[in-house]
Amino acid sequence: MSDIIEQSVCKIDELQIKERKVVRIENVGIVLYRKTETEIIAFGNKCSHYGAPLINGVIYGDYAICPWHGACFNINTGDIEEFPGCNNIPTFEIEIRDDDVYLRAKKEQFIISLPKIPIGRELSNEQTIIIIGGGPAGFQCMDTLRNDLRFDGRIVLVSQEDAVPYDRTKLSKNLACKLENIVLRNEDYYQKAQIELKLKTKCENLDTELQMAYLLNDNDDTIALHYDKIFIATGSRPRKYPSQVFENNKNLENVFYLRTYHDANNINDQIEDKNVILIGSSFIVIEIACSIIKSAKTITILSRTDVPYARTLGRQIGQAIKELLISKNIRFCCTGTSELEFELDSESKRIIRIKSEGLPESLDCDVCVIGIGSIPNTDFLKDSPDIQLSDNHCIIVDEKFQTSVSNVYAGGDVCMYPNRIFDNEMMNIAHWQTAQSHGRQASLAMMNQLPMDNDNSGFRSVTFFWSSVFGKGIRFAGIIDDPDNCYIDGDLNDLHFAAYYFRNDRVIGVATIARDPLASAFGALLRDNKIITKQDIESDPMAWFENNFS
Repeated sequence: MSDIIEQSVCKIDELQIKERKVVRIENVGIVLYRKTETEIIAFGNKCSHYGAPLINGVIYGDYAICPWHGACFNINTGDIEEFPGCNNIPTFEIEIRDDDVYLRAKKEQFIISLPKIPIGRELSNEQTIIIIGGGPAGFQCMDTLRNDLRFDGRIVLVSQEDAVPYDRTKLSKNLACKLENIVLRNEDYYQKAQIELKLKTKCENLDTELQMAYLLNDNDDTIALHYDKIFIATGSRPRKYPSQVFENNKNLENVFYLRTYHDANNINDQIEDKNVILIGSSFIVIEIACSIIKSAKTITILSRTDVPYARTLGRQIGQAIKELLISKNIRFCCTGTSELEFELDSESKRIIRIKSEGLPESLDCDVCVIGIGSIPNTDFLKDSPDIQLSDNHCIIVDEKFQTSVSNVYAGGDVCMYPNRIFDNEMMNIAHWQTAQSHGRQASLAMMNQLPMDNDNSGFRSVTFFWSSVFGKGIRFAGIIDDPDNCYIDGDLNDLHFAAYYFRNDRVIGVATIARDPLASAFGALLRDNKIITKQDIESDPMAWFENNFS
């Protein structure tokens, strides 16, 4: 029996040029897209990241762009070209016979995504690449080297965590998540790829002259490794709340910062029918509040600003989100610049009460979660003065993500990099998708695979961020200078809008709720160096979309 499936899927006149539709074969959705008079392209309908229907996204040139999180796929090959996500999507052969359109493919192609099959190590290749950090940048550097670039030398992945890389973005949205459900690749992958995993291990020092990395594992064993090239992706750690109570009591049982899956699970284990106080008003804090609404007895958010997201998306959106939180019986308290005071139990093991001059009364506290920002993990470079750091202790890199030292690269939250989209402005952007892009760019540079022509050189990835508040998906593409220098198109009260952020006369960022796929579409134009002006938006806020996307 042949494993080839061939099926008539439509009549050619059912699709106009630039029109698309979904058909189902073998219970898999497939997008048919009529690119020209004589060319129809077929590709999988599900984004390989979280399964969003690509039919609801946009097609720009040869790329299908996910409406939820901006992942970008080549519609001819299925290759993932812009993150998030790890896998390609399937594509299918199309043949037009008279008026009928036929799809033909092997049966195994009818799947949602195509996991990449890595090569293993070739012992004759003595080159060693060390990757310090198991987050998205480190993972993507490793994955690109083994899968896309077919590097068959030695790869060592060092991580302080006890698990292979996993999707950290899911933690604040589901504190009860299981590790096996969020890993980016299973352990079988690492065995096939022959990646050396050094878990529960940190980098203590780099000797860039000798090209040596000195590691320390959880048994306090020192490990010295020589590298030919090294990628630093140590990420960031939660900023600690500045209180003498915390300085004097390091292991309070009911105070948490969220960074790892252990942190998430530990928080989840304590919140049932408890008075939970969340300090900060970051995206992580708001996501935690939403995720525990059915479990906690009470939820109180203590914020220095009077609305959430004031410094990120702006006061108008922040006020709308605040009203939504209050409608769900979440208390939102602005403490201003007043410091919080923490009262401990008689054994100094738990916080039982929090008060402040900015609060009308003291608050009972069973569980406290703090989310007030992060700090880059670059302390281990204190004895490596030749690696240049910024004033905020980030590693300065060039467009290849190479540091001031040859063969030492860095990416993710820990780096300051030039973004060609914005005239090579130096940026530090701590987002998941951005970090993945850093990892890929660095791996291409290590293997001398970056484009040499001026038009395609430099780093052009567009930052895309997402969050969720009680089922309301927040999408953002671009950057923001002044969060209150924006134009709101839509209904803030109904949380159905697009916000356009300006730098001088140019739109540099778009945030949306319930307006997919506008953020993804804007990201595509930004990547292509298309300019949308403030006047364009004020005269007709949807014209840019209608003129560029069918």
